[in-house]
Amino acid sequence: MNVDKAVAYHKQHPSVHVKDVLKRFTVPKSTFFDHLSGTHSARGVNTTRNLSLQQEAALVGTINEFARRGTFLAPRHMRELANRFTDEPVGKNWPSTFIRRHNDDISSKFFRFQEIARLEADTPSNRAAFHGLVKSVYDDHFHPSHNLYNMDETGFTLSNEFNERGVTPKHTTSKSKGTLPKDTHITVVAAISTSDSPVPPYLIYPGQHFIEEWTTPRDSEPKMMGAGQSWRR
Repeated sequence: MNVDKAVAYHKQHPSVHVKDVLKRFTVPKSTFFDHLSGTHSARGVNTTRNLSLQQEAALVGTINEFARRGTFLAPRHMRELANRFTDEPVGKNWPSTFIRRHNDDISSKFFRFQEIARLEADTPSNRAAFHGLVKSVYDDHFHPSHNLYNMDETGFTLSNEFNERGVTPKHTTSKSKGTLPKDTHITVVAAISTSDSPVPPYLIYPGQHFIEEWTTPRDSEPKMMGAGQSWRR
């Protein structure tokens, strides 16, 4: 964010005139002094902020960190993260205001997605706990390596791909994948042992959508049959 760079430059070079600093970083005078004093003004009038400058900077860093790992946050996820910093919930339109305020670092656009974003589980503490458990299993030598498996799951819908708005670093291209919404229909679980022995994947499908003939025993020889405009084995 240019205003943050301008403030940092001014603190490192106090002898440089403020006018020259503003010209160098192309930032408004009022915005510069608001950030320098730790306050924020909207159109020249002091307003109450939901988050402090430090908290907003931390949120921008979190957005960029998720994007670095291939997970793009939707505006609703931004609200959830912001509410962890404040006692009063942020408003419905707060994410768009936040994005405009930090448009030097982040942007909002639509992305085509296929992968699920595990926002609730993907935290530093959970990752550290997972690696600690894996290490303890290895260290006790109770289980042979071919009985240790890495399990992974992903979800996908039965409909065509569609777009969802994601918040990402400023120059992220729209070809990147975003997050899958909550209406996942099928879950695929894959497993492979530490000795590279794979296990056939599991398909988890909502029981209320099962068709009886899917579980009806068939001839061992595969057959193809037509069903309207579709084909099935």
